[in-house]
Amino acid sequence: MRSRATSPATSAPAHPAPNRFEPLSADEAHQSFGATRGHWLHALFELALHAGLRKDELPGLR
Repeated sequence: MRSRATSPATSAPAHPAPNRFEPLSADEAHQSFGATRGHWLHALFELALHAGLRKDELPGLR
């Protein structure tokens, strides 16, 4: 029986499965607002939570 050598690049899926996450509850969002109050990026954190933006979408805002 012949064994086939496989390259690690060909054995991995082309695109990894997206990470699944649980959205914050209202209480968790409220706690986040309190925890970030006073931080220089507080407004950005609040916008992200209200708009449902992901961390990779925030740098593209103008």
